[in-house]
Amino acid sequence: MPYYVADDMMKNYWAIEPKFEVHSTHALVKTDLKRFLHGLRLWNTSKKYNYKEFNIKECRGRNCIKDLNKVYKKVVGFRFTRAKPTTHRRLLILADSFGAAITEHFIRGFDEVNMISISNLTLSEQKQFYKTVLKDTNPTHFLLLFHDGGFIGHGNRLNKLLELK
Repeated sequence: MPYYVADDMMKNYWAIEPKFEVHSTHALVKTDLKRFLHGLRLWNTSKKYNYKEFNIKECRGRNCIKDLNKVYKKVVGFRFTRAKPTTHRRLLILADSFGAAITEHFIRGFDEVNMISISNLTLSEQKQFYKTVLKDTNPTHFLLLFHDGGFIGHGNRLNKLLELK
């Protein structure tokens, strides 16, 4: 599903046609229902996409974006880059846990995709965080991906930051 949602967003929000198609394979994954049904091991079949054949570099963790861990203690991030840039487009996604599954699929329309979870960003870290992340990623496109309840909380925090200027 995240693959198709990313496709739809690129086409309908930015008129970007993905440059290549990745064929899926089936993988057995733990379902998130396990947390509600303690003691049961629940598995489900899901689709998995492999971007390695397209020379996509992947970085996961706190060191993917230069100097970010100096201004954000609990940073969680991903960076996907094409070995040979073709579009000159760079996407920055700021998200809560809602954004993690969809991030990699945007690389089909961008040369670089960065996703940073701001769920643990403190109010005192915000100003320097935004300066650092914008300087390092230099995005041509920007996307906020939050679940409906998270949108209100993160929106309020962003408004407070803007008031500090």
